[in-house]
Amino acid sequence: MNYPFSKTNHYRLIEGFFDSKKDFIVLGLCGKTGSGSTTVADILQKSFEQLNLPVPSDNSSDSIEDHEYRLLYTYAKVHWKPFYRVKTSALITAHVLNESVDVFLDFLNKFLPDSSGERNKATLKQVVSSFFDTEICFDLKKWIQIDPEDKKIAYNWLTSDYFPTQETTSETTQGMEKLRVKFTPTTSVHHSDEASDYIDCQLKLEGSSFQSIQFRYDKGSACSFFTTKDLYKLFLEYKKRRQEKKGFDNPLLIFLLQQFIYDDLPSECTNLWNRLAQNIPDVQVTALQQLGNHLRISGQPYSTSFDPKAYTTIVVDINAAIKLLNASLAWQKKWIDDEGLQERANRSLVVVDSIKNPFESMYLKERYTSYYLMGIYTEDRVRWERLRRDQHFSDAHIQSIDIIEQMKEFKRQYKCFLSGQKSTSDLSPAVINTIQTIKKHQLLDELPFILQNVGSCLENADIFINNETDSRRYLQLKRKLIRYVPLIMNPGLVLPSPVERCMQLAYTAKLNSGCISRQVGAAITDAEYHLLSIGWNQQPEGQVPCSYRDLCSLYYHWSPEAYSDYECDDQDQIQKRIKEPVIKLLDTPDCPLTIQGKLPAFCFKDIYNSIMENDNQVHPRSLHAEETAFLNLGQHSARGGILFTTSSPCELCSKKAKYEGIAKIYYIEPYSGISLKHVLNIGSNASRPQMLLFTGAIGRAYTQLYTPLLPKKDELAFWLGTKVDVNLLDQIQKKVQQASDASSLKEKEDCDV
Repeated sequence: MNYPFSKTNHYRLIEGFFDSKKDFIVLGLCGKTGSGSTTVADILQKSFEQLNLPVPSDNSSDSIEDHEYRLLYTYAKVHWKPFYRVKTSALITAHVLNESVDVFLDFLNKFLPDSSGERNKATLKQVVSSFFDTEICFDLKKWIQIDPEDKKIAYNWLTSDYFPTQETTSETTQGMEKLRVKFTPTTSVHHSDEASDYIDCQLKLEGSSFQSIQFRYDKGSACSFFTTKDLYKLFLEYKKRRQEKKGFDNPLLIFLLQQFIYDDLPSECTNLWNRLAQNIPDVQVTALQQLGNHLRISGQPYSTSFDPKAYTTIVVDINAAIKLLNASLAWQKKWIDDEGLQERANRSLVVVDSIKNPFESMYLKERYTSYYLMGIYTEDRVRWERLRRDQHFSDAHIQSIDIIEQMKEFKRQYKCFLSGQKSTSDLSPAVINTIQTIKKHQLLDELPFILQNVGSCLENADIFINNETDSRRYLQLKRKLIRYVPLIMNPGLVLPSPVERCMQLAYTAKLNSGCISRQVGAAITDAEYHLLSIGWNQQPEGQVPCSYRDLCSLYYHWSPEAYSDYECDDQDQIQKRIKEPVIKLLDTPDCPLTIQGKLPAFCFKDIYNSIMENDNQVHPRSLHAEETAFLNLGQHSARGGILFTTSSPCELCSKKAKYEGIAKIYYIEPYSGISLKHVLNIGSNASRPQMLLFTGAIGRAYTQLYTPLLPKKDELAFWLGTKVDVNLLDQIQKKVQQASDASSLKEKEDCDV
């Protein structure tokens, strides 16, 4: 039976409907250094064949996991395509190309050991100069469908079509942006390669911020050569035009920039930092952290002069790279005839490696409905072992990286440094430089926008991947990715796992919390994942949530029942201490909160601790989420059951979990206290609860990935053109006959005409 399904209306309709989901995806990766974001990006860049996944067994199995894997494998085998990687560290490094070699060397000198000699500095200058002046080879034949041996055509395209020097009416250049290229009248032979015949060229772009870009054209290989510094100028021009809703209209520039941003720049930056690390131990991550902080503060790689719009500098580069890829793929569709290459050009799949600030992730989430933030994490013990073994990082270097990546920890070190509890000898130069920058410019309140904050990124992730200890082939990690990428392309392909379902209950529960510091949710199930109880951090029943209380209402006694007698007592410290803040700021027309229509909600613990001048954690109004979940158990027993919490339990809640006989604890955010080592890990191994990092989709992503676009029965009927039942074959044969009759009728009508 020969039935042209792909030509039928119902098939074309449903194919276009699902293509909208799988043709454009942006995955942002976040995680602490050493967690495995780069490994995940490497896997996503592979073809399905390169993944080398185990083939599902044909033997019947009662395992739900086996049935799921068969569904996912079958779908991925057809639809999985390699992702394009945007390497954030390369985009950060590229900003140094906009300054001189000497300025970058001055920046690097801050990381040099005191014992470094002039010879070492001379080597550094050679490495940096090489990075600035490296020539990138651009082979036009890789981007357009021409005979690789026909160099004359490539030259004609360069001189006439893609780089037109005069007005032309050629269809291939109609509507294209006109570029001016100046060719020297004589050719020069490259002495190191007698077969190469180079022409020196000068590219000018109308209305650009740069005067010209010098490049060389090799008539022998039909390749053009540009320096990294000049190509970065071109990228800045593209970014500027994108912000003006323009971009480039000439495909050669787009192809050139895609190769630079996605291939050449990441490779050259990796080479640069590897060579620098040979002369400056532990420089790569800390120097990039410093550059990134400076960019978010000022928009410049070395300046620390505060600009309130600069916090988006890095993510604007990322966004420009994504737009550049989309533009390049759109042009490639016009020039590529090969079916396989055409399919790749239709798929704009991007992985951003990596995102370290939550506001950068929010920026992308606001612009792309198909954007997902994927949190990659593992236990700190495992992560440190990897960094020591694979990167040869010292413990001091890892600790320095962690301090700058974790805003809570940086704030703690900052306060210790200012109070004299920490000296310069206790902290690394990178941490000291960051502290001094924040102190000099009084930027403590702006830290969430300008510093790395991996913890907050993970809190806001859509999909969590526990990159646990794995085989050399990363089979566990690949199986996790082979679940979520197909689900993004085809929502509802498989059902949520029991662990995902229960963690989603805890995640939903946390939204009920009125805590103004952080919302936490918890759920308790039996051993078979049947729900027993849920809870969230909240005040006792009948009391007003903290988010609904404010200092003005407290001071003026507008709602006395919402506040305790201790808070309302005019003779006590609280009423006396809040008087001036309320009268002189909070209850005035000039208060920023008043201007924005906000009420001054307050945390009792913070108020009380500021009066007592300590940092005691025993004074919050709320019970913890796990506490309320245990209290809500009622007559149910949690013995042998499972606790799900959006944050791992503190010492107090861990004691309750141990007392209740909880067998497993699934958590998202690790708790920094001693609850695991001191409270849970005691007694026989059989009595110790398993602590398990959560893997799965949560929140918005849970709903999006597991809500089918169509009921599966309706979807299958669209693909086949009829219901899947015992009459399936008869119905399709009727359609074949109808299609044949319609084709014959059309041929007859054409002949009559």
